[in-house]
Amino acid sequence: MLIYLGDIYHTSGIPSTPTPTNIGYIASYCKEKFGDKVNIKLFKNPHKLIEQIEKTPPDVLGLSNYMWNENLNKFVCELAKKKNRNLITVTGGPNLRSDKKSIKNFLSKNKEYDFCILYAAEIPFSNLIEKCFNFELDKDKLKNCKIEGCFSLDNKSELIGDIYLSNEKNLDYIPSPFLNGFMDEFLSEGYYPLFETNRGCPFSCTFCVWGISALHKIKTFSIERVFKEFDYVAEKTKKSKFWFLADANFGILPRDVDIAKKIREIYENKFSFDQINIYWTKNITDRTYVIAKTFGKLCQAYTALQSLDPLVLKLIKRSNISVEKLNHFKNEVADYTNGTYTDILLGQPGETKESHINSVFGAMKLGFDQIGGGEVRLLPGSEMDENISRINYKLMTKFRMGEGAIGIYKGKPVFELEEVVRQTKWITENEMTDLRSIRALIYVSTTLGELNYLNMVLVNENINIFKVVENILQNRDKNTQFSKMLDQLEMLAKDEWFNTREEATKFYYNELKNRTPEEVSPVKLNMWVLVKLLRSNDVYNQFLNEFIKSVIQTNNKIDKEILNDLVLLSKSRNFLRSCLNGIFDFKKEIPLSNKTLEKLREIKLIKDHFNFNSIHLVMDQRIGKDIISTLPDLNNVNDLQFSQYIQRFGINLQMKIQTSSSAIPLQNKANNIPDFV
Repeated sequence: MLIYLGDIYHTSGIPSTPTPTNIGYIASYCKEKFGDKVNIKLFKNPHKLIEQIEKTPPDVLGLSNYMWNENLNKFVCELAKKKNRNLITVTGGPNLRSDKKSIKNFLSKNKEYDFCILYAAEIPFSNLIEKCFNFELDKDKLKNCKIEGCFSLDNKSELIGDIYLSNEKNLDYIPSPFLNGFMDEFLSEGYYPLFETNRGCPFSCTFCVWGISALHKIKTFSIERVFKEFDYVAEKTKKSKFWFLADANFGILPRDVDIAKKIREIYENKFSFDQINIYWTKNITDRTYVIAKTFGKLCQAYTALQSLDPLVLKLIKRSNISVEKLNHFKNEVADYTNGTYTDILLGQPGETKESHINSVFGAMKLGFDQIGGGEVRLLPGSEMDENISRINYKLMTKFRMGEGAIGIYKGKPVFELEEVVRQTKWITENEMTDLRSIRALIYVSTTLGELNYLNMVLVNENINIFKVVENILQNRDKNTQFSKMLDQLEMLAKDEWFNTREEATKFYYNELKNRTPEEVSPVKLNMWVLVKLLRSNDVYNQFLNEFIKSVIQTNNKIDKEILNDLVLLSKSRNFLRSCLNGIFDFKKEIPLSNKTLEKLREIKLIKDHFNFNSIHLVMDQRIGKDIISTLPDLNNVNDLQFSQYIQRFGINLQMKIQTSSSAIPLQNKANNIPDFV
């Protein structure tokens, strides 16, 4: 039996893409159970899957269903069914509501799918394959037969099926898709490895699919197996920018300390990756400190706040750590890790414009270097997506295309839409729109690091960057390129929304008649701002001038010399910007006044014993060389491509203060500078 499994994505849409470990688990379990009776092929790239379907149609096609590939999956299923009218199709993943009425509606509206599976699909999918053998791929018999863990519509369009949840706490019954070679092809093609060491989440956040009760119990793969996977991938791959742990709460289990130590050991001995991406446990424990210090600069110290407002936290069922613990954690690990990060979401139940601003500024006061989180997207299967939540919280939603969530397949455009909260009982759409432009400028200034050091001083002086940016938008010099950029930003913040899926679909299809997908695709507004700033030195300098002017207008007591020093320091940090201007120095010396140095000591950006008259900025050698070797030619890349290049590096584009002269790289300039710069 020929089986194709796909975890496909629009190839223009994601700057860094993981291995299809999810379908690898399903394939591994199925292959072990049926052996040579099944021939299973895995796909990540949709073009490769389409090509293979046209060449050799499968007997069974399974596709993982997410908000970023929903319509792409439908297109592939339609194409495959034209090639094989007897094809059995199945989908599964988090992009489904879990009540039976919703499952029936999904299958009724999406005739492309014969079956759907909720939650862990290894056993249910193999149950389906077993029935395929029993009934010799007779679709009518299959759809009218109850298969454990699978849902279908019978010949009377009634729902058949149930949810299967294994009680087994040890997940080793699922063979490793790394150790059996299923992931080899994807590792060799440069996909970064995505590992699971456990499954499940004990928290109940209403905006998250992990928060549903069916997934509360934590189940684990044995640590021996996890270590074997790490060793295998480290030997198999020459270099990956990321290793990604998909655990919902890394650090929640005592053994996670040992896992962190193993990862650190591999990094130091193999240098097979640059960065670890993890979802930290939602509450701080002693283990969190040990793990953060073990990983060091390989990752950020992340704490999920989502809000600091008591009403919001109550309504979203969020169990947050205490401010005292948070402060202690941040202060303890800040020197070890690659910055401290949190998310503050907009559009949550109970959140007003004022409380959102207070939460973001409150997180800054707690010492977070980077603050992410955008408007709440409604995820099917999450509590906030349920009708009762929509009614009780008076959620008003709209639709938009995600960045890069578009492609042309066999001459037909296919794109994805996301449903996003635009108004609630507590905040108006106009308020959310106003915050959209403000937050984009703040994100560039802080989370992407353009003015991060300056903002740390502002926070110390109790100057809220929201007021600074809001003043820029309201009182800027209208006769500059930067002002025209802000006009465009405000227009984009309003115009990217559509009232219905149908309205959005019609608009994008019309746009695609005369424009390419790259031209039609939106760019994340946060990234769009930085793209525009980096494309033009004039716009960048006008931005800095407006920021200085606004800070003074907001608080005229701030020392002008310190302010100008901090702007100079901030302006010098972006290594990519320097390279685009033909400067490839891996270290820079920035002279600062004694008053400024004292201020930097006060906010603990430099140590008390630091007694130089200038600051050294240094760039990590490996990251810097990576930036230089892949440096884009701005004349030949569009905003979408440039945005995704920036996202690849994020905060790592910024040079860091080095207070120890012995750690400053000896090599000041890089070799192999591209010809076009």
